[in-house]
Amino acid sequence: AADLADGMTPEVIARFRKAILELRRKPNLSDELYKRMEQAYAKVLPGYGVKAKDVTGGVFFVIGPEKQFGLYEDYLKTVEGADTRVFRLYPRDFWMPPSIGDSVGKSTYTEDERHRLFQAVGITEDDSLIIEIARKIGIVDVDGTPNSEFQTFVEAHLEWGQKNKAWVLEHLLQKKAQEYVMSHK
Repeated sequence: AADLADGMTPEVIARFRKAILELRRKPNLSDELYKRMEQAYAKVLPGYGVKAKDVTGGVFFVIGPEKQFGLYEDYLKTVEGADTRVFRLYPRDFWMPPSIGDSVGKSTYTEDERHRLFQAVGITEDDSLIIEIARKIGIVDVDGTPNSEFQTFVEAHLEWGQKNKAWVLEHLLQKKAQEYVMSHK
């Protein structure tokens, strides 16, 4: 169904597959592909030809152990410049770990308002605003550490999201979510 929605009819797919099969008959295919490799790889692999800063709109990431990050960063400094850094992201960068005490502000919001703010602020991807709202709705301590209510709230939020899909969908864009948070915090 998704293929059809994207205009990928069975005929288009069949033509593509036949064209791929025909390519294998080309005697110098591997040589041609190898010639194109550096130019193609350079756009997605920093350090492989084109400088990352010269790729318009380029945002690059790698996944791996710390040793790999360190070695890759050292390599990139030799080819991209000494000021090159590979920033590390950890699971904790995407959510607040459970472990907090009590927080202030919860009583000023209804349960529904708390969930709306929590949902919208997550869409903003604004770390300081996320912490501010988490404090105000009472799920983190003053220092931003998740409190004893955090886990329960997050579990309840999943159910809230299912019941309020229309609201969630209406606030999926960052701008709309930001506007909601700023006018309701």
